[in-house]
Order: sequence, then structure tokens, then C-alpha cells
Amino acid sequence: MQISRDEAAQALADIRDARGRVNQLHGYSDAAPFLILWGLIWLVANSTTQFAPDAANMTWLAGIIAGSVLTVVLATAQARQRGSRDISRHNEASQMGARLGMTQGVVLVFFIGLMAIVWPFDARQFNALISLFWSCAYMAAGIWIGMRLFWIGAITTAAILFGYFSLEQYYALWMGLAGGGSLIAGGLWLRRV
Repeated sequence: MQISRDEAAQALADIRDARGRVNQLHGYSDAAPFLILWGLIWLVANSTTQFAPDAANMTWLAGIIAGSVLTVVLATAQARQRGSRDISRHNEASQMGARLGMTQGVVLVFFIGLMAIVWPFDARQFNALISLFWSCAYMAAGIWIGMRLFWIGAITTAAILFGYFSLEQYYALWMGLAGGGSLIAGGLWLRRV
């Protein structure tokens, strides 16, 4: 059976498109547990801020530490899983964990520098600033991984801004339910794709 040059080019384009879609689906699958994890942390910590403000700082600290450790563990496990599918990536898992830890360090330095420059914040401003950073980071990642992740970040950003400007007294509760909830729902949505 002979195929024409045009048919071969079309077959190669179809393969390239399929590969791109598979990579996008892997990106969604990889992102889902992180969205769920951090959505749960936002839900618990913001709800604590609303209903038990004396425990808010400790809850946020515990959530951030646990979330950071679990983020590195999840990323390393995902890299190992990919590495087991492709023997040429045997060092990827340890490199991914190290890079993720370094990235978290860079983000920490950014926030410390930002706070030093624009301090003082009230608690609501501080929450909104950090939350906006992460929701916009999800949007940026979505540009590279897939538009579903972008829209999760965009909806979360809209929820943060709405709550900040409209719900001063119930902002923390709103952030727990709408901010954390949008991340959890988004993570569940990405798992189903």
C-alpha cells in the first residue's frame, strides 16, 4: 500500500497532535493533587481564621509546612513514576524534588522581600496578596500546561478579588469556601479529564 506525501504529512501531524494532547492530560493529572492539597489547606486555615482567630497563625503555619512537605513528596513521586516509564529519566525524581524545594525557597524569599518593602499589612491584605500570587501562578502554569488550569486560576483570582472588595467581615470564610473550594473543585475536575 502506497501513501502519498500529503497523507504521510497528515499522519505525522495527527501523531504530533495526539502526543500534545497526551502531554496536556498528564499535566492536568499531575496538577490535580496539588490543587486539592492546597485547596484543603486554604479551606481549613481560612475557616480557622474566621471562626477561631487566636488559632489562625498556628493553623496557617502548620498548613504551610505540611503542604510544602507534601508538595515535595508528591512532585518526587510523580517524577519517579514518570522515570519508571522512561529509564532515561532515572535522575529526574531527585532533581525534581531539589528543584521544587529551591523554587519554594525562591518564593519564600520573594514574600519576605515583598513584606519588607510594603509592610505594614493587615491580615486581610496579607491573605489576599499571597492568595493572588498563587492563583495567578496557576493561571501562568495553565498557559503552558493547558487552559483548564488557567481557568481554575482565573476563577480563583476573581473569587479572591470579589471577597476582598465585597465581603470584608466574612473575607476569611469566603476565602476558605470560595478560594479553597475552587482549587479543590478544579483539582477534582482535572483528575476526571
